[in-house]
Amino acid sequence: MARTDKNFGERKAEIVQAATQAFVKNGYEGTSNRLIAEEMKQKGGNFSPQLIYHYFESKEALFTAVMQQAAGLEDVGTHIRASMHLPPEQFLQVVASIYMNLMRDRVIASLFQINLTEGFKKPEITQLVAHVIVSAFVIPTNDYLYAMMEQGKLRRCHTGVILTQFFGTMTSLMLPIVRESQRITPNEPLHRDQFIKEMISNLLFGLSPDRK
Repeated sequence: MARTDKNFGERKAEIVQAATQAFVKNGYEGTSNRLIAEEMKQKGGNFSPQLIYHYFESKEALFTAVMQQAAGLEDVGTHIRASMHLPPEQFLQVVASIYMNLMRDRVIASLFQINLTEGFKKPEITQLVAHVIVSAFVIPTNDYLYAMMEQGKLRRCHTGVILTQFFGTMTSLMLPIVRESQRITPNEPLHRDQFIKEMISNLLFGLSPDRK
């Protein structure tokens, strides 16, 4: 029985790897079980498209597994929570660095592009991506901000607004129009670390407990 469980897990991981490539190449709507099976065959496997639903109950469940594995989100959440003892500036720098590093990953960037380009036609894609990101990034960051406000280290305000500013600013950098605006401003383009520092500095200025 143990060997059967191991084979099930191994095959499930193979499907996720193949599905990742299929989603990156074909988008969400353009990916089918047949294309996923073809990706598996290219790596020396032999798999029937119909059997995929034996491992994943739906396309949505498979896409969620792809997002979670590609981003290594279990480790991300652990790292962020382990940093919650840091002061606000350092904590937010940790979160921002992890988030922006993910955005620079080719696979992750492609999966996010799927959300940006197909999400308006397939709202479930946006919901899936949001669920994955919220679990790993937004919930621990919200918990941290609330704790800092309770301790009087940050000005009390609606954390949802702060989270939208924080993650929205970084996510918007994936949009071509935003990237172009970064290049045409009269200021020198900022290195990623400089961008993070400026963004957090502006954010914390508004959150200073001295501001009423």
